[in-house]
Amino acid sequence: MPYQLHVYLTDTHLVGEWRSEKLSVRYYAVYEKKHWITHEIWGGHIRHNIIFRWVHNDERELIADEYVTDKYNLMQRRNQNWKTIDWKNR
Repeated sequence: MPYQLHVYLTDTHLVGEWRSEKLSVRYYAVYEKKHWITHEIWGGHIRHNIIFRWVHNDERELIADEYVTDKYNLMQRRNQNWKTIDWKNR
């Protein structure tokens, strides 16, 4: 069964959806469950994220809350602005 990934931008979000000719029996919503920033001994900062997804059945009932991944990003400051470098996904 072929799938198509449809992605677009709003003013505030990157939005995506999987499309198919056959109806899905599961629906997902990905979200950031927890995040925090740590000050490291060498003087820098690390942003930590834990990503989960809600799993819904074909009747849109929540059936699971699943772990997806952890992310760790080095934060660097340049001219009073913070920027994030995603070392894990480079």
